[in-house]
Amino acid sequence: TVVLHVTPEAAQGGPLALVRSGDRIALSVSERRLDLLVDDADIAIPEILGGRYRIEREVGRGGMAGVYLARDLKHSRSVAVKVIRPDLARSLGRDRFLREIEIAARLRHPNIVPVYDSGDIEGALYFVMPYEEGPSLRERLRLGPGMSSGECVSVLRDVARALAYAHEHG
Repeated sequence: TVVLHVTPEAAQGGPLALVRSGDRIALSVSERRLDLLVDDADIAIPEILGGRYRIEREVGRGGMAGVYLARDLKHSRSVAVKVIRPDLARSLGRDRFLREIEIAARLRHPNIVPVYDSGDIEGALYFVMPYEEGPSLRERLRLGPGMSSGECVSVLRDVARALAYAHEHG
């Protein structure tokens, strides 16, 4: 199964990043050029985000955001919280980002990771999605044998279906 993780700018197109998690593959899409996204700036977030998500640890960091494993205190489940860098949130525009997250949260497709929640805490915009255990696709390709042509075709087909759905609905 391939899962498209729709970022706020997904409908606009842009650089693509595939991430494997367990038996799922997520595709992240943003409008920013990747060379403009590299920044090691720390994102200061509280231990409990939005009064509901207890941050446990960082699980990933990219040029646009930090991703954290958190505990959803209301529903007693593990979630991934993606916190957008404040400087990018300012340049994208807070209202625009929140509006696009609202659109992404309405998308229902087997290959698109659902958005559970989103918000703004002290200027840090975030959104919450399911947490998936497992290595990334990058890690899998680096450490193990490459993907067969059949696996590549399957991944690309699922990605194309998810992108088509996202474009039709957002």
